This record gives sequence, C-alpha cells and structure tokens, in this order.
Amino acid sequence: REPWYSRLFTKQGGRLPASLRGYLGRKIRPGRATQQRVAAARALSIVGTNAAAAVPDLVTGLEDADLRWAAAQALACIGSPAISALAQATTHQDASVRHAAVYGLGQAGANAWPATEALLDRVRDSSTTVQASAVYSLGQGGPRGVATVLGSFSTDDPQRREAGVRAIKAMNTPP
Repeated sequence: REPWYSRLFTKQGGRLPASLRGYLGRKIRPGRATQQRVAAARALSIVGTNAAAAVPDLVTGLEDADLRWAAAQALACIGSPAISALAQATTHQDASVRHAAVYGLGQAGANAWPATEALLDRVRDSSTTVQASAVYSLGQGGPRGVATVLGSFSTDDPQRREAGVRAIKAMNTPP
C-alpha cells in the first residue's frame, strides 16, 4: 500500500508548479513510478533508433540506481545516436554509472566502434567491476580490442582475467 503522501502527490501533483512537481517526484517517487520508468526504458529499447530523442533522458537515467541498467540497455538498443552519450558517461565520477555505460557499450556490440577508445580507457579504471566490464565489452565489439583483452591476462585480479576469458569467447562466437 502506498503512503498517504504518495497518493496525495499522485492526485494533486498536476496542480503544482513544474519545478516543485519535479523535486517532489524525485523525493517521494509516488506509486509505481520506478516500475513505470523501467518499463518506459524497456519500451524505448524496442523502438530502437527511432527513440533517439530520448537519449538525454536515458543518460540521466544512468544516475538513478533503480533505472540504471534498463537505461543502459535502451541506449544500447538505440544504437549510433546514443554511442557518444554512453562514451561520455564512461567518465562519470560514480563508478556505478561508469559500469552501466560500459555495459551499454558492450550491449551495442559492433555499433560501439566509435567508443572503443573510451572502453580502452575504462580497462584502466579505478573500479575493478568497471575494468572487467570494459574488457568484456571490448570482446563484444569484435577484433579491434584484442590487444587490450589479451593484456587482461597479465593482471592479478581474477575478475579482470575472467572478463578477458569471456571476451575471447565472445570474439570467437559466430554472429
């Protein structure tokens, strides 16, 4: 059951100024707002490149822990119009956002060629989960990242070596 203030916001929110409505919406998150945002991101995944206008909102969604992975997947499905936005998100101060952006680039596969340099930079990220995901994502993009993937085997980090193994397997899997 929803709290009383959430129900009140849902009923009366339209009467509030837009700035206050946005602030309260972020703080209260009324009703099934999280589920609805995730569902909307998944729907944009289906729309694909025709959802290019939603790229800025989806990039903002990378900062929301509840929406992060659905937004990354949607950006990957949008393809070329979203690749540069995902590449920029790989430098975000929050490691979770960087991880989701790197994941999204991996899901974009060969469409992520323009972001190969961003993925190569993330192989040296301060977060081991981002590093591992970057190595795996390079493997999803094809032969261009082979040298970086091979370099992952000379580390002491088992998570990064495992990502290297997965990337090599991904590179050897026919489309």
